[in-house]
Amino acid sequence: MNRTLVPALIAVVALAVGCSGAGTVPASSPAIASRSIPLSHGALAPSQFHWGSALRARMTRIGPARQNAPMRVYVEVNMKNIPGLLHYAILASTPGSPDYRQFLTPQQIAREFGATLYDYQAVASYFAARGLHVVTYPQRDLVRVDGTVAQMARTFNTTFGRYQYLTGPAVAPRTTPHLGTRLPIRGVIGLIQYRPYSSVGVIRGNVTNFRGYTPQQLSHAFDYSGAYSVGYTGAGVRTGVLGTGLINATDASILSATYNYSLAPITVVTPSPTPVPATSLSSEAAIDTQMVAALAPGAPEYYYYDESTFGSDYTSELAMAIASDTADTISESAGGPESESLQDGSLQLNGQGPSQIQHAELAAEGIAFFASSGDNGSTTANCSYTYMRANCVTYPASDVNAVAVGGLNVPLDDAGNVIGEITAWSTETTHGGPEPSPPSGACNCIGSGGGYSIVFRAPSWQRRVLGASARELPDLALDSAPQTGGAIVVGGQPGLGNGTSMAAPMANAMWALVLAACKQSPSCATAGGPVPYRLGNPAPLLYAIYHSRAYKKVFYDVLYGSNQPVPPSPIPGSPPPPNPVGYSAGPGYDLVTGIGAPFAGHLIDALVPGAGAP
Repeated sequence: MNRTLVPALIAVVALAVGCSGAGTVPASSPAIASRSIPLSHGALAPSQFHWGSALRARMTRIGPARQNAPMRVYVEVNMKNIPGLLHYAILASTPGSPDYRQFLTPQQIAREFGATLYDYQAVASYFAARGLHVVTYPQRDLVRVDGTVAQMARTFNTTFGRYQYLTGPAVAPRTTPHLGTRLPIRGVIGLIQYRPYSSVGVIRGNVTNFRGYTPQQLSHAFDYSGAYSVGYTGAGVRTGVLGTGLINATDASILSATYNYSLAPITVVTPSPTPVPATSLSSEAAIDTQMVAALAPGAPEYYYYDESTFGSDYTSELAMAIASDTADTISESAGGPESESLQDGSLQLNGQGPSQIQHAELAAEGIAFFASSGDNGSTTANCSYTYMRANCVTYPASDVNAVAVGGLNVPLDDAGNVIGEITAWSTETTHGGPEPSPPSGACNCIGSGGGYSIVFRAPSWQRRVLGASARELPDLALDSAPQTGGAIVVGGQPGLGNGTSMAAPMANAMWALVLAACKQSPSCATAGGPVPYRLGNPAPLLYAIYHSRAYKKVFYDVLYGSNQPVPPSPIPGSPPPPNPVGYSAGPGYDLVTGIGAPFAGHLIDALVPGAGAP
């Protein structure tokens, strides 16, 4: 595994600011030039900006913040046409649209939708002039600003305090932040720093000495091997993973040697300057990277990794992936409740939150994005700010430009043949019952995440096929249960990967095989833009299969299992907490396993006719 700094992706801005990739902008694509796209209206006045005040209101102040502590914020610069970008991202992935597969470069996104070069440079120069480290991106959406708490306090004319947020620490402004001048900005992310509750799978100790399915077993079970047999290993395609922590350069090679199985090379992509050093290896990151590298062994993998004081910096990692436009398919195995993302400002009900914009930019570039649907069943950790007391779904899985991947229990024999019913992952649910305490390690084992979004309306492919009004998730499902997890290596030691954190990278790898087949098929590799084999957001194509005769051949329809959590224990002296409503698997689409489990070879056959996959 190679560790590399990628200063070319970003530009450090001094007083005389230079905007990375923005000086020379390619001509607009014909698809954009020929269309009329709605312009943005209703932006905040330049003297006002979102900063997460609703989340700060839920915190308890416990003292002053450490003045020399590092702090990073992202400034949302006013973009020319956010609704146009959101609209174009959908059209570019919708078969039948005149803009279908007319994908853009980061520079074209900047030209058509991003901030003007003048506004972007003005914002960057303002913060650089105050002694802060500034990073810009060619898509011209956000400006990253690094400094100390004291510097941010002076810049934003406020003071910062230490706060308690649920069971963890936080740092937040004590008074409403404001700038000394009017700048063309919409909001600032990061003025409130906290460690979000995530719903990712964590490493778990052995389950009756089960050490995880080998790469050979998993590849056979879901027909990755069928794609390999006709030459589709992912060669010529590049996968990406958004980082969740530090990985060991030798762990993937140990996994490869242990099972005599080739893994794709993994390159760690970090920003300049390098991230805050993590103190320990991440088992989560091992699951993410090793699953992709094992199941798409011919596709070089890029691990976008940035660490901040309070954990992985997904905004930075997304920005790097968008700016580089290198990976063709990306997965993320972290997430949190939509309600929390609304409170901190990264999501907005009008669709124009900074996270929503970033995922639309990925789709506009034609990059597929797979996200874990969560491991807490029909709830998400910290729903409504109390654990397991309300239904809610996980973001970014709920984004309309993401494919949400749920979890399965998959019984296999030593050769990787399915030897029983594939069911929904429901370890600690009303279906699966309470699970005995693991003999070692820890596990946030509950079941496959799923339900209805409170932020996103149903995209056209769900409205048309399911009759849905709100975004429903997951979209599909793959192996996740601790009893049927996958073998990984962490710090040189064997481990067990599980949770929907395992399922999302499995889907990412499968899509790399589809793209490899497309790349080798002249009738498929016809997309506009610099990467002709990209297919954009996979969801419309997957739901089209669900609505076709090919469905039963391509997908395993999961019929059994539930994601309703076991009722939480009441607090002594308090009334019993309400138990969230759960959902059950059944024929066709369901809110536990989506449209089912895909098989790689047959998926290629359905999407790339004549590709020759068995």
